[in-house]
Amino acid sequence: MPDDALIALKPEIAAKALIDADRFRAMSEEAKRDPDGFWRKEMRRIAWIKEPTKIKNT
Repeated sequence: MPDDALIALKPEIAAKALIDADRFRAMSEEAKRDPDGFWRKEMRRIAWIKEPTKIKNT
């Protein structure tokens, strides 16, 4: 199976998802356009004991 193969999602599973396909696409585009900004924003959603000082270590 190729890495970019799409597998159909059962509607009952999709109904329980936290985001829909449009939101997923928007988040993916944002992450590609500005990876550091995207992950900085996402990291704020987590309750950290000690907040990270680096967004990316690559």
